[in-house]
Amino acid sequence: MQVREKLATAVRLRLEMTIPYLSHWPQALTLQAQPQNVPEGLRLRAMLMDEIWFGVGDKSIDTAWYAKRAALLGVYTATELYMITDNSPAFQDTWTFLDRRLEEMEACGSHVTQAAESVAAVASPLSKTLVDLVQSASAKRYP
Repeated sequence: MQVREKLATAVRLRLEMTIPYLSHWPQALTLQAQPQNVPEGLRLRAMLMDEIWFGVGDKSIDTAWYAKRAALLGVYTATELYMITDNSPAFQDTWTFLDRRLEEMEACGSHVTQAAESVAAVASPLSKTLVDLVQSASAKRYP
C-alpha cells in the first residue's frame, strides 16, 4: 500500500468517527475557532497529524517533518469542512474529495523536492565560493 493510500485510510477512519456527531460538528468547529480555544485546538490537530504520519510509517527528522504535517493538516481540515455539507450516499463525495486533495499534496511535495534539489545544486558551489572569499579576506586582514 502506498503512503497516499495509507494516509487516505487513516484520515477517513478519523473523519468517520465524527459521523455520529456531524449534525453538531459545525458548532464544535466554531467553538474550537474562538480565540481562547485556538492554541489548544491547534495543539490537538498537530498531535493528530503527527499520529497519522507516524502511523503510516513516516520517520522524517528534517524540515520535511513540519511540511508534511502542515500539508496534511490542510487536507484534513478541508475534507472535514467538505464533509459537513456532503449529502452523498455514505459520504462518497467526501472520500473522492479527500483522494483528490491527497493527490495534489503528493504532486506539490514532488515539486517542492525538485525545487529544493535545484536550490541545493546552485547553493553548494555558491556557499563554497562564499567560504573561500571569507577565508581569503580573513587571511589578508589577519596574516
